[in-house]
Amino acid sequence: MASIFRIHPLLIGLFIALLSVAAVCGGITGLRYCAIRIPQRTFSSELWKSEKGLDSTGKPLMRQEMIKDLVNRVLPGKNREEIEALLGPSATHEGMRRYRLEDWESGKAVRDERGQLVYKRTGKGYYYDEYDWDLIYGIGKERIFIYDHCGLAMSPDLEYLIIRLGPDGRFASWYICGSTRWPSIVGEPGRSSFSAARDNG
Repeated sequence: MASIFRIHPLLIGLFIALLSVAAVCGGITGLRYCAIRIPQRTFSSELWKSEKGLDSTGKPLMRQEMIKDLVNRVLPGKNREEIEALLGPSATHEGMRRYRLEDWESGKAVRDERGQLVYKRTGKGYYYDEYDWDLIYGIGKERIFIYDHCGLAMSPDLEYLIIRLGPDGRFASWYICGSTRWPSIVGEPGRSSFSAARDNG
């Protein structure tokens, strides 16, 4: 009987140690899904196009704050011309052509229409072509606490709003690459048109 009482404290210590390990693992897993809250506001074309739309402060960017209203109320029913009138010109596929290593190594940069130095793109395909986009807009960096949506620490991805048009030329679906939580932010009806791929049905 005495030996049982001598072992018992050891079992308690082992149990506490296991609980501590479980708590630490649970905390790390929780941090992977912990993100900074993004308050939502009414869409404003003026703010979207302004410098504030893509500022560099530590707060959620203006564009990120307007996504819910944008996909629920603003985009449905609109064609490319109407969308670009509200959001500004989308990047073109040619403008998003992939770079090759040789493009950077050539050292041959030219100034674009904005006066910025750019390198000629000669790569195959274009960035984000896996999402089959018609229009694309940067909205800022993923708002994370520590881990991003891929589980990488302190490495927020740039988020891009992908917009696709249907056979009738009007808004059909949207996606934001660089994060996975936007469907829960926007709710319905916007969540139903959120898709990583074009619906060809």
